[in-house]
Amino acid sequence: MERLRRTTQGRLSEIMGEKTIGIDKFFRTIGLHRSATASVKNMNAESLSMLQAYADGINDYAKNIGGSSGLLMPPEFLLLGIKEF
Repeated sequence: MERLRRTTQGRLSEIMGEKTIGIDKFFRTIGLHRSATASVKNMNAESLSMLQAYADGINDYAKNIGGSSGLLMPPEFLLLGIKEF
């Protein structure tokens, strides 16, 4: 999920290095993230509420991985050296 988020934002090279710059340029050029952000402005309240509930659930899960300590990171974070959500 983290990789997909960064890919569509054109920010994959922040964690993968120079080898993914071409991918970042492509996704920034096609503007997928810009389009998605703009579409939120046209959503009705019910749709926004559902998206927020989904995001809240994912964020809550991510913050509580590893029980009360919250110290266990998802495997892709450990492999890529990402230290925070």
